Amino acid sequence: MAGRKKSSFKGLLYLSIFAICLTGCAQNRIKITSWNLQTFFDGVTCGTEYSQFKGAKSKWNLDAYKKRLLNLCSSIEKLDADVLVMEEIENEGILYDISNELARNSFKRSKSYNYGAFYAKEKSAFGCAVISRYQINNLKVHDLDIRSEEVSQPSLRAVMELELVKGETKFTVFINHWKSKSSGEEESHKWRCWQESILARNICQLNVQDENRFWVACGDFNKEFSEFKILEDGLNEFTFPQFFDYSDNHEVLQKLYVYNPWSDFAQGKGSYYFKHKWERIDHIFLKDRSWLEEFVVEDNGPWASTNGTPLSYRVFSQEGYSDHLPVSVILNPLQ
Repeated sequence: MAGRKKSSFKGLLYLSIFAICLTGCAQNRIKITSWNLQTFFDGVTCGTEYSQFKGAKSKWNLDAYKKRLLNLCSSIEKLDADVLVMEEIENEGILYDISNELARNSFKRSKSYNYGAFYAKEKSAFGCAVISRYQINNLKVHDLDIRSEEVSQPSLRAVMELELVKGETKFTVFINHWKSKSSGEEESHKWRCWQESILARNICQLNVQDENRFWVACGDFNKEFSEFKILEDGLNEFTFPQFFDYSDNHEVLQKLYVYNPWSDFAQGKGSYYFKHKWERIDHIFLKDRSWLEEFVVEDNGPWASTNGTPLSYRVFSQEGYSDHLPVSVILNPLQ
């Protein structure tokens, strides 16, 4: 009888230690999600909106905006990211609307998004944004002014750089939205190269300033994973995309090897579905693999169809979410 009691106590002790370990491990995790929200305008016309979002014949109005906002906030709650990066948001006011709506529905302080940042160029239709459960420090904006090309530079979105602080852990996030191929793949390629260059340059500078600093570069790069130059590492069976920093005459000043989870996860899947074909253009690049626990293509939510493709937003029906799926990484600095 005494032996049985002792054995049961040990079992409970082991179970308690295991539960504490699970809780501690979960507390260490950081979930970062990146999502292109596809033309997320507010309900007020300012003139920079796309044609289907303005004018007497448009179905877009304040009520349509409120409905879309509520659907987005419901999706954000389901995604439950600690850091949510968003592309194609019209203005800072939308960020406040998102945060206020989420705060109304949140009863847990740990789930609140108390920090945010937004940037867009003047007269630009969209900018990039982030909401975070962790403190945001040192927001920087890296813009381009290229005059060495034969044609004038189109409007290009700047790279946002910021520091996130979770307890004793600090890491840097670079937010990107590179030039789309809508103007033609060849014509737009040079401008994506310049955006790649400014990202590479600032990451290299960060590595020099603090070689131990972990960084994440995420967003809509409008560049398929296979389009990046890849270094194959046969020994470790990893593939490392390369970023290049260019001079004005397109000479390579420096190159940077990075890690991208698309090389090891979600084979056969993508984040953007175009002409019945998956494309991997939404990326979360990492300094290395050391913090990574998991990479997820978020296709289990109301923003995705039953076969996992994104449900694009349609103005005329006021239905849908985005033509991109969210992508997420789960990081653990202490693993």
